[in-house]
Amino acid sequence: MKIKDPYAEFQHEKLENGLSIYHLKTDDNFVYAMFNIKAGASSDPIRREGTAHFVEHLISENALLPYDGIRDFFQNLGGSTMLGETYNHMTRYSFKIPVSEEYLRTSFFLFGNMLCESQIIKSVEKERKIILNEYNKRVKVEEVVDIHRKINATVFPNTFSSRAYSPLGNKSFIESATRKELEDFRKKHYIPKNISIVSCGNISFEIIKKIISESVFGKNTEQGDVALENIHNNDNILKKVSQPFEHEENIFRYCLSDLIKSEIKMISCRYESYALFPGDTDPRLMSLLNKMLSRALLQNIREKENKTYSINANSDFNSESKWISIHCESFDVDFYDKMINAVIQVVESLIDNEDLFLYAVRLEKNAILMSDITNSTIVKQASIELSLYGKILLTKDDLDFCDTVTVEDVNNLLKNLKGKYMYHVLVKP
Repeated sequence: MKIKDPYAEFQHEKLENGLSIYHLKTDDNFVYAMFNIKAGASSDPIRREGTAHFVEHLISENALLPYDGIRDFFQNLGGSTMLGETYNHMTRYSFKIPVSEEYLRTSFFLFGNMLCESQIIKSVEKERKIILNEYNKRVKVEEVVDIHRKINATVFPNTFSSRAYSPLGNKSFIESATRKELEDFRKKHYIPKNISIVSCGNISFEIIKKIISESVFGKNTEQGDVALENIHNNDNILKKVSQPFEHEENIFRYCLSDLIKSEIKMISCRYESYALFPGDTDPRLMSLLNKMLSRALLQNIREKENKTYSINANSDFNSESKWISIHCESFDVDFYDKMINAVIQVVESLIDNEDLFLYAVRLEKNAILMSDITNSTIVKQASIELSLYGKILLTKDDLDFCDTVTVEDVNNLLKNLKGKYMYHVLVKP
């Protein structure tokens, strides 16, 4: 079967000011463009966790056109826009618009002004209220979040995850953030050399490049030497790729009703665990191990033991860490003292498990062959890969990986899930 590999057809050029352009010409009569700022939550200054997300909220509020004006421009043309998402490793914005050089010039003018020229002057208090409301909706019980911060500080030392629960940051900073420190963060990070534009649609690379080069994105708007305020410099908290390590105490237990001092009666327990992997571990190999682990967990703890409805593994990574986690939101109380040993036995069962290995490879390969390729999915995937690897991965490489990976490769990873390398969390009702 001949596989179309759109990722192999991207064209790329870096402008003199450092901005990177990636474009794929397709037959679709619209252009989907994504703007990736190489600064996310992990770039937040120490004790200022939540800065990147706060700035993301304010960027569109301080543009030449107000938020509603930008949104209406694209919607009136039958397109759409996304004015900010903050991740650990990046912040991104996007638009979709019918193919037209006139429309594209206006679109890149609007986004160039918004991302590279606008200054944070207004709407700080308005967005502060919105973000606090978002925080309060997500964080129902602050005491539980405090516990998870402690867990993250143990599992992910020296990373953003050890400082805050999510890109929303910490409530104390959201409440106290000043306009100046938010503007300083924008000036430091929202500059052309820190931005990549990934697009695809029925227009040539040459035209896209010309339009971008003639917009604000093509100017030399260098401001990146801003010194961000950073109290507690002596903390010396460094951002780095975490490596696997053995925990002195690798089991953490707490009682939820005692923690929140509530009369709410829970009738089941909760379990989660985390295992770090070396920074150079291939995420595709982690994904394969994750599929094997999820299958074995369901077969043994759900079906064989019949102690829970759902238990699954997840492989994940960002600019700082790579890890596999296991989550079971609800399991029988009488299994509380047996859960960890049951998980350990499942991990042991993966060694040299050829049948489970072939099952996972088949799933991985089918996911590649049957993926629904659209302009938006291509651009989003390419953007993620650029921010994490500095390059766009090819479909052919993914298929070659499936054909060459071995059960021994999985066995070599399993040592990071054994003994005190795995950190277990048990929650009683």
